Amino acid sequence: MYKSNYSKCLSFFVAEGIIFTILGILMLFMPVITSYAASLIISILLFIGGLYKIINSLINRNFLSKPVLSIIIGILMVSAGIILTIHPMINMFLLTIILATYFILEGINSLNFAVHNRNLLTYWWLSAVVSIVQFMLAAIILASLPFSALITVGLLLSVDFIFSGLTLLGLSSTCKYVVPRE
Repeated sequence: MYKSNYSKCLSFFVAEGIIFTILGILMLFMPVITSYAASLIISILLFIGGLYKIINSLINRNFLSKPVLSIIIGILMVSAGIILTIHPMINMFLLTIILATYFILEGINSLNFAVHNRNLLTYWWLSAVVSIVQFMLAAIILASLPFSALITVGLLLSVDFIFSGLTLLGLSSTCKYVVPRE
């Protein structure tokens, strides 16, 4: 029984790790296609979410205080999904702006943490260094617009896939410590 659990654990982590790593490497060499695919998926999800909101609002209109508002929001979501599907560059541009904004907000948060904890933590300055990196990432992304809109999302997704895959491969070595459930 122990060997069976070990084999399942090992094969799961190894297979998924290899798949994620290979996909990440492929995506790294095709960041524009990856960014386009991600923006297309988000557009489709926005469209589906809007349809769901409209249908749900119509079905449950007796329980909602303002069903018209929910229906309008659903229509806006469907419209945005259609527009962003037809014009994926707009979607990729918006995703890149959102990402740059995220790095700015995280930079502010990291700097705030460093300043407020400089008397409590020995290595408080690491948070200040992280904030500088976050501000630099945001500046690079914003300074290289509109080109960065083509590749930023794809590059970040590829790096995430590579690190996730390598992590899973690393975790596969710990499968020998899996204790069978009884």
